[in-house]
Amino acid sequence: MGILGSLAAPVARAEKFAHELIVRSARPQDLETPVAAFTEELTPTDLFFVRSHFGPPIIEASSWRLRIEGMIEHPLALSMSELRKIGATSRPAVLQCAGNGRALFRPRVAGAQWERGAVGQALWQGVRLADLLDRSHAASSARFVTFIPGDHPMAPTVPKFLRSIPIEKARQDVLLAWNMNGAPLSILHGALQRTSNERLDRNRGERLHFRRLSTWRDRLGGKFVAGLHVKTAVLCV
Repeated sequence: MGILGSLAAPVARAEKFAHELIVRSARPQDLETPVAAFTEELTPTDLFFVRSHFGPPIIEASSWRLRIEGMIEHPLALSMSELRKIGATSRPAVLQCAGNGRALFRPRVAGAQWERGAVGQALWQGVRLADLLDRSHAASSARFVTFIPGDHPMAPTVPKFLRSIPIEKARQDVLLAWNMNGAPLSILHGALQRTSNERLDRNRGERLHFRRLSTWRDRLGGKFVAGLHVKTAVLCV
């Protein structure tokens, strides 16, 4: 069989395991990309890391609507087909969890023990949030856009996980995306909705299945609310 033949099977197994997601938490699901997968500009979807706080909701695509409300003149409730008719834009963006590299800290820091794989770049396709804000006639006094998820805490005492961004950032290059790397979003990556943001003051990579957008004068408060100063953001539907 020879030396090369005897090494072929273990090398093949090593390569296989090097290209599987690393489980950092089974519930909620936190899955890390192996660094061996970072060989291309775009991270393969099936190897793209997963960060979640709650389990994914049960979503019926035919009845799902994205609702835009708050400080606007014309509230909207748009189906996926209606969103697609508005127009589509494609843009690559990097998504990274704020805790990437936490496992390397000394002394140890509490939280998901990511090493180097809680990051990835994908090509997102969807409609510009600025176009939806224009259609709904957002009030000039509105200062923030808050994304209200369909994900629900497992106990009533646990606060909802919310995200807010300044409305001027929301009008720059935020997408409401339905595709990731040329294919519809999977449930692991936020179908029908999620956020991904590039170049943040605090990078975040949580999976949120969004149902509503609200405009407000003040940023909403709470344990799981953060104002993200976004240069490029993708909010995926």
